[in-house]
Amino acid sequence: MGTYLQTNYPELLKGLDTDSEGETYIALYNKSDSTKVSIFITIINKIMNNLEITYNFIKEKGEK
Repeated sequence: MGTYLQTNYPELLKGLDTDSEGETYIALYNKSDSTKVSIFITIINKIMNNLEITYNFIKEKGEK
């Protein structure tokens, strides 16, 4: 997720804390970043509901 955000939405990384373990991904922002939270949720929903975005990103940016 981090690489996708760095490439496409670098402005969302400031103030974002993440933790992933197993099948869990946690993203945290401060209360003052509610606009970023809304944008982040929209992006996650878009990615999860359209796996072609993920596949295309991996094809374009994945290790060669």
